Amino acid sequence: MHYTTPSIARPDEEFRVGHQNDGSGHYYAVLVDTPHGKIPGKGRDKKAWYSFGGREHEVGSMKFQWFNCHAGHHVQLQKSHVPPARGAVTGHQKDTGTLYAVVCHHTAHGKIPGKSDGRTAWYSWGGREHQTMDFSYITVVNRGFNPTPPVIPDFHPPPPPPPPPPPPPPPPPPPPPP
Repeated sequence: MHYTTPSIARPDEEFRVGHQNDGSGHYYAVLVDTPHGKIPGKGRDKKAWYSFGGREHEVGSMKFQWFNCHAGHHVQLQKSHVPPARGAVTGHQKDTGTLYAVVCHHTAHGKIPGKSDGRTAWYSWGGREHQTMDFSYITVVNRGFNPTPPVIPDFHPPPPPPPPPPPPPPPPPPPPPP
């Protein structure tokens, strides 16, 4: 999977996973570059929206990226109470860590792309952040049978632990008998 900015590319139709019932139409899952990290949200045309701190935030085209599949892969929605082991589309929020790109189902506002910490999901609509427990993870899988590895933008693995200290020297031999 790779990312492209809205000003230079069209979104991958496979990521058109949402639809709002307020007449605004279809939405794509996107990754929004925010002061709080790269957060999964919704986008269309040259705008994107994400939820944070109880509010809906809007950004222009240079502040978000479309998700795009590599050849031979496709998007699959996975409904589960635990994050998928492989292939999850993710972002990172500075105050909470990894967030999963999800589709929030059966909301009062439609089927809307959002974010999840693995237990709860949030989406933006009408200027506010909304919460739901009814969501599916957005995953990218190989058209064969092997899913792609997880994508974690801006993730830097922790440094390896320092080596253990050397063992203490052996005790000195006992003095010779008199």
